[in-house]
Amino acid sequence: MGQLQLLHVIIIICMIRLLIQHFDSKLCNAEGFCMKLKITAITTTVLSLSSIITVQAAVELTPEQAQELKPYQRIAVTGRFNAIYEASDAVSRRADKEGAYSYYIQSLDDVGDSGNLQVVADLYHKDAAKVTNLPYRIFAGIKELPKTEAVRLLPFDTVTVSGLYSSEAALNEALAKKAKQKGAALFLCRPQCCFK
Repeated sequence: MGQLQLLHVIIIICMIRLLIQHFDSKLCNAEGFCMKLKITAITTTVLSLSSIITVQAAVELTPEQAQELKPYQRIAVTGRFNAIYEASDAVSRRADKEGAYSYYIQSLDDVGDSGNLQVVADLYHKDAAKVTNLPYRIFAGIKELPKTEAVRLLPFDTVTVSGLYSSEAALNEALAKKAKQKGAALFLCRPQCCFK
């Protein structure tokens, strides 16, 4: 429990104690009234404490923060989510159960025609190790450049693929194969969606 929460608890307890002392001295003519007042005060204190003492939810990282840290586990959560924040909340709850301090959502994919979504996320400890050398992901034998490095280079060509890919990795694999045919050593994926 944080220091601020502890301070709130102490203040509430002191206020309830003063309230009980005040009513004990002024209105204790009827014994039943004082007992009901004490029970009400104790119940109020317990309810106040339960609302103050909350579980720390896992924090969602930005892409930049996630890129600098090493995850300790990758999880998948499947469910019917009406909005992205609902999927994020589900991942946060699962991350709390797994003991994670933070998480980063890697992908959000539709599972068949069921209407369910599968959310894949990396989990991080509070003291997660920093990544010293950013590892390159390799697809079809070609390194995928991070965007921060790719902006400093001038591309010699572009490749295009079309179709339905089940994941980001499948799309990157298809792009890397086409880039390899053109003699590329590195590539950067910039997906564009087109509809007919």
